[in-house]
Amino acid sequence: MRKLIWKNSLGDEINLTKSPFGIINWEGFSNAPLNVQSQQVPMQDGSVFLDALIENRDLNVTLAIEDGNDLEKRYELERQLIHILNPKLGEGYLIYTNDFISKRIKCIPQIPLFPNKNSNDPGTQKGELSWTACEPYWEDLEETSVFLKAGARQNIENNGDVPTGVKVDFFTNNVTNPQIKSFTENKIIKLNGNFVNGVNINTNVGQKQITTENLIFNISYIGVGFNSITYSEDLGLFVAVGKDGIILTSSDGVNWTSRTSGVTLNLNSVTYSEELDLFVIVGGNGTLLTSSDGVNWTSRTSGVTLNLNSVTYSEELDLFVIVGGNGTLLTSSDGVNWTSRTSGVTL
Repeated sequence: MRKLIWKNSLGDEINLTKSPFGIINWEGFSNAPLNVQSQQVPMQDGSVFLDALIENRDLNVTLAIEDGNDLEKRYELERQLIHILNPKLGEGYLIYTNDFISKRIKCIPQIPLFPNKNSNDPGTQKGELSWTACEPYWEDLEETSVFLKAGARQNIENNGDVPTGVKVDFFTNNVTNPQIKSFTENKIIKLNGNFVNGVNINTNVGQKQITTENLIFNISYIGVGFNSITYSEDLGLFVAVGKDGIILTSSDGVNWTSRTSGVTLNLNSVTYSEELDLFVIVGGNGTLLTSSDGVNWTSRTSGVTLNLNSVTYSEELDLFVIVGGNGTLLTSSDGVNWTSRTSGVTL
């Protein structure tokens, strides 16, 4: 089954193949205009082929709008389409999927057109939607990320149909004359000088640039071990903890934000209780932190000064349990007040 979603530059999405909409005609999705460039010399039959260029791709659909001949509903649905397909917002993505592939193409929409139709006219209202793709190629929904090691030769395969550019990020606090070489094209990207910030290189057509970025935040965590991570389904949030009081949170597992823990000791373990809506972190020298949102953290009294190594929560027993050095064992029903228990060991 084919599905077409429009996503504008603000992130607003609309499924054009889901009720009350449906596509009854597709144009421009399977091919794009070809410009064959050639040159002819005097007295020559035909010409000499120089190059073949893919022109801008125009994509058009005829949309059926199910409004039940309700004029108010029709105006509301038309207004929704005009709002999300506003060309003043710039380029967005058409996302196409079927039973076998999922692709997207960057394009800019035209203002939707609707034929005149009275509310009492029989039949389904239609809309004409059009986009222009200056970059005529369909691309995968997600970019392929490859982590390279300095001095190592690594092959990167492009499983698409045409060559594409790359983005290179040097995450380092001291890089001298960085370079990357393409062994297939024998081209080298090289920068001369010493860079204390990050270096970002983009070789995509229309986006070619080299910029520097202050990566003090990123650099401070490179090579630092993270000790524990948990996830809250209620909040849709990952929380990761590690050395020197590091706490990071993320809603997608890709983009992370540093949070203030208030401590500089190692944080060893984190867990979450869906019943109590509470995160609990344990760490060195009896460190114990709690949070209801993963952002703001409160220090709690554990009653011990030994390292706390791990914490977990039992939904069945409604109980937090912490274990630590020298047989330390603590329990709590609320994550705030803790009771020392006898583990029977002193290791």
